[in-house]
Amino acid sequence: MGFRFKVSLVFIMGVVAGIILPGCISYQFVRQLRGVEIMPPDNRLKPGRTTLGEVLSIYGAPDNLEEFGGEDLLLYERILYGNSGLSLGIPFSDFTFFNPELSARGRLGRYDTLAVFFSSDGILREMVYTKGSSYPYLKTLFEEERATDGE
Repeated sequence: MGFRFKVSLVFIMGVVAGIILPGCISYQFVRQLRGVEIMPPDNRLKPGRTTLGEVLSIYGAPDNLEEFGGEDLLLYERILYGNSGLSLGIPFSDFTFFNPELSARGRLGRYDTLAVFFSSDGILREMVYTKGSSYPYLKTLFEEERATDGE
């Protein structure tokens, strides 16, 4: 009796393996880089003395230009975006009407940002430099503004 059970078990495991093994296992990794490298501000940029023209000659055209509280905001941003995913498809479609798939995905975004604030007369008032931040600067800035307006 024990011998027949072992043969049946091996046969069942073989059928299950025959169904599952032709499935598809895939891993995908996507990496995107948008923008150019942003140099950290050096001693050439001095609040109260540096003009808009000088910043433009050093960094070039900004990625984004906003008016913020009566001031001009030039935003230079470099984005590194990574997305990875693991997927396992089991082909039960030959026997049933569904095709199950198990998947797991993860995203990672890193932002290098230089935000330069200018007064209405075109003089540098303030600058903020971040490297490897998890959030875009404008989103963070507007959330902070809403929090201070609500108080």
